[in-house]
Amino acid sequence: METIAPIAVPASITDPASFGFAPCEGGICAAEGIKAAGVHAGFRADPNRRDLALVAADQTCVCAATFTQNRFCAAPVQVSRERSANGRARAVILNSGNANASTGDPGVKNAIASAALVAEALGCDEQDVLVASTGVIGVQIPMAPYETGVPVAVDALAHSAVAAHHAARAVMTTDTVAKEVSLAGPVACGADGAEVNVHVGGFVKGSGMIMPNMATMLCVLATDAPLTAAAAKKALSAAVRQTFNKVTVDSDTSTNDTCILLATGAAGGEAIGERHPMRLREPRPQDRSRWRGCHQARHGRRGRCRNRRGR
Repeated sequence: METIAPIAVPASITDPASFGFAPCEGGICAAEGIKAAGVHAGFRADPNRRDLALVAADQTCVCAATFTQNRFCAAPVQVSRERSANGRARAVILNSGNANASTGDPGVKNAIASAALVAEALGCDEQDVLVASTGVIGVQIPMAPYETGVPVAVDALAHSAVAAHHAARAVMTTDTVAKEVSLAGPVACGADGAEVNVHVGGFVKGSGMIMPNMATMLCVLATDAPLTAAAAKKALSAAVRQTFNKVTVDSDTSTNDTCILLATGAAGGEAIGERHPMRLREPRPQDRSRWRGCHQARHGRRGRCRNRRGR
């Protein structure tokens, strides 16, 4: 039998290990200053299925967001796109079971009203609450699940891996597993360049209607790194371009795609601006060439895959 030796694929510039980051516990709650909850509110008939997620910072913090490029965007996207433009947020409320898409002005009013319920419960400004929905399109979203579910979700808020997992499960639709990640690593943002240990965590849902320019995807990320609003926006946009915007399953672009980053700054250290040396950059021409070589080798074509040292 012919022996086929595996090829060594070098780490890409988006590999967390290349920045000194490693997996840690906590999900989205790995970031200090972040709490989460996932409860059953009634968007779904099954009482054992969580359908309302809440992610809240201890106080209003830096935020950045990217959204679907579909011109027929859902009501929650319209609301959150406008509110996130100022680079500040306190909380994100998400539901599954109803997308609140193709619902016209009533849908927008319901999205605003759902955020108002969260703001009242948390004691913050309504403009600091972002909204996201996923599920059935073309059906007006009921307010009753928000009215009963938001107080329960606020009471359930906790800074724990369990709470993070409950939130991740609450946004699932056709997903077969909850999708979560959390990482920790050093960043030079202390006085005189001293390193500060920061955390990044989050969850995402999406398994169908996946096409470049995101997908039927709701994603919430959180970090305790002291990012400026400009740096958060630039980093998130660059990361989304290199990841979510390159995934295709069935060539459909959704109405509800939303990716939100909250940055609490609770890790301490000096503010990280756009020109921080650890900033995420776009692939260089040599990176693209090297990745094409790996692709050709992986598919049996002639070519070699080398790392930066030529091995």
